[in-house]
Amino acid sequence: MVILFRKYFCWLRGQLGFKVMEDWYKLSAEAMLQNCGASLGYYYKGSPSKALMDVYPEHDWKLWKFGSLPKRFWNPIENQRQYFDWLKLHLGYSDMEDWYKVTIEDFHRNGGSQLLHRYYKNSLPTALQTVYPEHHWDLDRWCQTNKLANQNIQNFLERQLLRGDSRGRALEGI
Repeated sequence: MVILFRKYFCWLRGQLGFKVMEDWYKLSAEAMLQNCGASLGYYYKGSPSKALMDVYPEHDWKLWKFGSLPKRFWNPIENQRQYFDWLKLHLGYSDMEDWYKVTIEDFHRNGGSQLLHRYYKNSLPTALQTVYPEHHWDLDRWCQTNKLANQNIQNFLERQLLRGDSRGRALEGI
């Protein structure tokens, strides 16, 4: 089956104009269905990420880069730590001290808003203490250095509210 599905994805890559593996993160279930992928969608329960991970196991997939995540994906701390490790490198940081520079907006821009909001109520210090319990975090430093970050959070939330309708629909995904 996987060989047949791989042929389908090779064909679909051409149809959608995908050039690199990163392009697959843009694939939606609707796009699969619209391009003759009904049986593939059925087999993988409408999940492009499950299909791609099965067909291309050699690729190091980052599930948070897909449009939607499997239920309870963030439950295991290992998945959270994998994301945090990736984010640190993605932002160009190498030292644990660099976490004091990270903002909540960095999480929103990089697929981690659900993790931070649902599991840690947007508290980066709480998240970091949970994910990296072996590191000694200076909570006083958070209070001192994150006054600007708190203002950035407030500005971000206000922008989200302004983008939504009068009932605040833009905040539903946060």
